[in-house]
Amino acid sequence: HILSLREEAAGKLWALYHLQSNLAMADQEGNIFSFDELVNIFSYLSPGELSKCSQVCKDWYEASQVGSLWKKHCLQKWNFCHLGKLKPGERTWQRYYVARNKIETGVATGRPGQDYVCKTLRGHKGQITDAVFVTSNDVYNEEIIEKNVYPIVASCSQDKSVCVWNVREGRSLWKKQSHESSVACLTVFSNNTLMASGDVGGNIKLWDINTEQASPLQGSHSAVVTSMVCGKDVIGQERGGDQLLFVGFRDGYVKMWDPRQTLSPQYELTCSFGLNCVKLQSDHLMAVASKSESTIKIFDIRHLAPDCWKSPEMQTLQHPSDSVVTCFSWVHGKQNQIIAGFNNGDVILWNTDTRQQIHCFQGHIGEVSCISTRGSALVTAGHDHTVRLWDLNSLEALQTHTSHEGPITGLYIDSYRVISCSRDYSIRTYCWSKSSNNLDSKYTLLGGSLQRAGNGFEKVLCDYSTCVGMANDVLKAYSFQV
Repeated sequence: HILSLREEAAGKLWALYHLQSNLAMADQEGNIFSFDELVNIFSYLSPGELSKCSQVCKDWYEASQVGSLWKKHCLQKWNFCHLGKLKPGERTWQRYYVARNKIETGVATGRPGQDYVCKTLRGHKGQITDAVFVTSNDVYNEEIIEKNVYPIVASCSQDKSVCVWNVREGRSLWKKQSHESSVACLTVFSNNTLMASGDVGGNIKLWDINTEQASPLQGSHSAVVTSMVCGKDVIGQERGGDQLLFVGFRDGYVKMWDPRQTLSPQYELTCSFGLNCVKLQSDHLMAVASKSESTIKIFDIRHLAPDCWKSPEMQTLQHPSDSVVTCFSWVHGKQNQIIAGFNNGDVILWNTDTRQQIHCFQGHIGEVSCISTRGSALVTAGHDHTVRLWDLNSLEALQTHTSHEGPITGLYIDSYRVISCSRDYSIRTYCWSKSSNNLDSKYTLLGGSLQRAGNGFEKVLCDYSTCVGMANDVLKAYSFQV
């Protein structure tokens, strides 16, 4: 039925094109269809056909711009479309469709210069150690239709500096050298106006991103800062609206600061091993691990409240043969599941309530360097140069991709694509197949040049329209907002 209506509409448009052309040439009567009739006919057309119709004449143009036509196409193509912040206007839905479709088409095809542009961000004089998005474009951000809206990225370096960048234009917004030793890691609070940086001397700075001013956090100590993350303050009664900064140190401490109270940490706990990674789940669960130990410890931070009699430490998960943890992740949507990669190639899925191993995925040779989940899909990468796809429901291996020629060091995953980076100086894009849950290997991001000194790419971070790779003393920024 839909097909017959579409064919009928196409036939009417073909006749209408010739009739209106003849009428215009003869300077006779106006349109043979009213505006509403035109809109009704156009409702059967695809976005591409609508765009072509808009070029025929003024009346066709005006009918093809009606917001309800483009709103229908947006909602048919995407489950989530939010235009609440934009000013009302007939062309809003059309602009949103065109901008978002162009980005997604560009991400899928990856033609240099046509689908994306590459900028090299230079300014650091030492190895870049971390990079984070300060502000980003995401799939729910209707401002992607405004090209003057750009993502902002912050980076830190062994040169003791912190730098903030406009990645679309490839320029530094500001650079400050407030630390006295190499800066190791960064994190951004949820309001996007406050950022924290930690260095190898144990010092932590809070940055007002707008004023570029830094203030020190008191109560730290001389151990290396290895991990920082922001989360909700759920410790004690009548909490939950405030934020806490969680800082992991190499000597095993985790300290927690309220950014409004900088004189001392509000809470702290210790582990029996040095920390390399701290990750939160469901606001109150915290997992920590070390790259020199075989265990992951899980804490319920609500039990740090002074009036709580329970111990915050809940579980200790350990590899059965004491292989070393190299990466781990909470399973998305599963509060009681965590998955970890090890230096012997194992990937183990645990139930954190029972401490029982659900499954051990085997296939990697040597260290598993990256791990991430999306729905029932598990994506891992390793020093064996492979990206592997597994199914968390069937517990089966689905795919192995061998596009890289060096150890893979970074992985990004969302509903549209997977991005991997490697020490072979490449960033690879994979897109989810429309006909199955598999990944299609698409292309390698190109542009600019990298000096072959150093270790290649060490991290990749992405938002909806931008991909940023961290390599040596530069950032490579790829923008699909062309």
